[in-house]
Amino acid sequence: MKLRGKMAEIFKFVHILIIFFSLIVLVTSDNKIFCYTTDDCDSNICGKAFVMRCRVFLCLCELPEH
Repeated sequence: MKLRGKMAEIFKFVHILIIFFSLIVLVTSDNKIFCYTTDDCDSNICGKAFVMRCRVFLCLCELPEH
């Protein structure tokens, strides 16, 4: 019985750590990750051959359409 309780506590602790660190990464990142339009994305992140576009609320580097 005690082992299950400790495993649950460890699981909760790890889960809280994951949430905490993901929030820190999200807040401290300089690059815009989330977007509503392509204008919200930073075009300097991608290489010269790629174009930054907003797809499903995420900025993604894609090959330009010809």
